[in-house]
Amino acid sequence: MTDKATESNANPQPLGLGLGEGLGPLVEVLATWEDQNGAMCAILPSEWDALKQDVMDACVLQSPRMLRTEMQGLLAKVAELEATEEGAKTAFAHVVDSKRDLERENAKLRGLLDDARAQIRRQSALVSSRA
Repeated sequence: MTDKATESNANPQPLGLGLGEGLGPLVEVLATWEDQNGAMCAILPSEWDALKQDVMDACVLQSPRMLRTEMQGLLAKVAELEATEEGAKTAFAHVVDSKRDLERENAKLRGLLDDARAQIRRQSALVSSRA
């Protein structure tokens, strides 16, 4: 094992999978090869030799195990965010339902107030006509 590989395994570096950052050297090597040659599942034995050294070099900096671990972490984070989003949707739906209930109650109270004002006007007119 080379010194670089030993150092990489002793101190694995995060892939930096945040927004706007690269996915790391191994993914970049494989994706670039696919961009130029087609799907990895269609690789021919004669083509593997051309790709093998690039893959091995990338694995020194980023092991497939490290990539898998980070991808699993990202999948867990996505699942957590989806659950949070679902909870937020439920909470928002509750707020919307409450708003509609309050609007109905407001309309009912406004109707009662309008009826009370009309009744006061009628009674005022009746008292004024007797005087």
